[in-house]
Parts: sequence; structure tokens; C-alpha cells
Amino acid sequence: MRIHLPCVFLLLLSSLSPLWASVQVGWGSSDGMSNGPLNSRGCISGVIQTTDGRHVQDADVETETQQHQLVSSRSGADGGFILCDLPYGEYEVIAKKGIESASAIVSLVAGRAWVTVFMRSEPKTDDSSAGVSATQLMVPNKAHQELRKAEEAVRKKNWAEAIHSIEKALTIWPRYADALILRAIIERNQRSVNLALADAQTAIGYDPNYGKSYLVLGSVYNDLNRTDDAIRTLDQGIRIAPDNWQGYYEMGRAMLSKRDFDGALRQAEKASAFLRTDYPPIHLVKGFAYLGLKNQSAARGEFEAYLKLEPNTDNASRVKQVLNQLSGGK
Repeated sequence: MRIHLPCVFLLLLSSLSPLWASVQVGWGSSDGMSNGPLNSRGCISGVIQTTDGRHVQDADVETETQQHQLVSSRSGADGGFILCDLPYGEYEVIAKKGIESASAIVSLVAGRAWVTVFMRSEPKTDDSSAGVSATQLMVPNKAHQELRKAEEAVRKKNWAEAIHSIEKALTIWPRYADALILRAIIERNQRSVNLALADAQTAIGYDPNYGKSYLVLGSVYNDLNRTDDAIRTLDQGIRIAPDNWQGYYEMGRAMLSKRDFDGALRQAEKASAFLRTDYPPIHLVKGFAYLGLKNQSAARGEFEAYLKLEPNTDNASRVKQVLNQLSGGK
């Protein structure tokens, strides 16, 4: 029997109020890597990255089972890898590239586990991921001051004051990408998606090396269900700002829309690796990704984790409905 539920998850990029969308996700109860004692083997997915957040491509990745069987893989362009057909248990995952090596311990207990292996940082070959672009250095100090006022107003949820300060900043420096992006975030929060789209696109035109512009534009494309555009744009943003968790979170949303459940899970785990505090919507992305992978036990764990963090929201009531259906309507 196959159950279909509306997959709803937050479209939040900043600390502003969330927006909503829905994706249809179906799952079964007996095939693939489902939960339960009948299936005692699974996969370890993960990413190899340097301690400063850059992906490590073409690293040799391996682990050994308790029966001394060696299972190996190689990391892709995004540093990702997967080791499959592993009995449940604890594993040491070892990554090697050249003379460098690193390892991490992970427990495989529910069909699929995730691990990040950090290798020693290497010198960067360019400054494309620098936090401040050359264009940003040209912005007059008065425009910076107005943007700081706008950011403070956003923290207080005083939207009118925030927009007023942004307009003053743009009057001083019309090509101010940071100001355009903050306005796009506010517009997106207020569900003026087409205005947000225009501001984000303009910001990229003014400063093509500002990574946050791509991440915000990618989130707007997600809102508009322009998934291919979202993935292309977010990929560029992640290349410029590889340590920004929002890029991976939005990429996870996009991959859910493409029904690439393994990819969505990997992206959500990457976002978690860069977060200093727990972010509830990531549990929703992971939960629905696990449903697509037919791992109901892991999905249930993610939904329950979400409810512990946000038990009294409209989303919480929807998550409870999902959990109720997972339990057979009991």
C-alpha cells in the first residue's frame, strides 16, 4: 500500500517570518531501505571538506565492516560520497587525498547515516569566496550606516522603518547589492515574490561576486517552483560562499522538488554542519527526504525533532498529521 501526503516545509532564508509551499511525496512500507528490524543493512552518506569549508573532490573514502570487508568510494565535485551495503554498527570513515588523511566515527542504525569528514585546510587558489567583494568596498560609509539601521529595524520586525532606511541607502548608492538583497528578503517575507525576484536579479547584475545574492535569488526561484533555475543559481552561490548554510538548505528544498531524495538529504546535512544552532525547518527537509527514501523510522525521528523545537506552529499541526498517518492513523 502506498500513502501520499502533502509535503510542506518552510522556505525560510533569514530570521524573517516563514513562507510555505507544498511538494507531493509518496513512500512505501516494505521495499528499499525501510525502517524496522527486517533490514539490517544500509548506507553511509557524507561529505569531505576542509576545515575552512571547501569541498574536497577526488578523495578516496573507505571503511571496514566487522567482518573485515573493505567498502570504498570517491568524493565527487561537491565533496559528497556514499558507502552502501553496510551492516548496522559503528564505523570509522577514512578519507585520503595525496599525503593528507582524516577520519570520523559514525553509527549506522536506521538505514542511512550521515558524516562530515574534515581534512586540513589548504591554501586557496583564488579569492572568489572572500566575504567582501571589490564592489562592496566602493560603497560610501553613509550608505553602510543606513543599511545597518535597516538591519536593526528588521531585527525588531519594523518593516516600514527598514524599507525607509534601505531606500535612503540606495539613494546614496543605487548599485548597493547588500541593500537590494535585504529589500528582497523583506519582499519575500511579505510574499511580494516578483519584487524580490527583480531586486535579487538586479543585485547580481551590480555585484556578480556577492554570494548571498545568488542564495536569495535561488530561494525566490524555489518559491516560484522554478526548480532548475534555483539549482543553477544556488550552485553558483555555493561556489562563491561555500560556508553559508542557507545555500545548502535551499538546495535541499530544490532537490526535494526534483524528487532527488538522497541529494536533498545530503544538502540538508551540509546545512546542519555549518549551523551553530538547530534550525527547525531542516528537520522537515530531512524528514520528507527520508520518506522519499522509504525510511519511515528516520523520517519519524526528524519530524519528532521538529516538533520539540516548534510544537505550537501551524506547521506543527501538519507534521502531527504526517506522524499520525505514519502510525496508521492511530
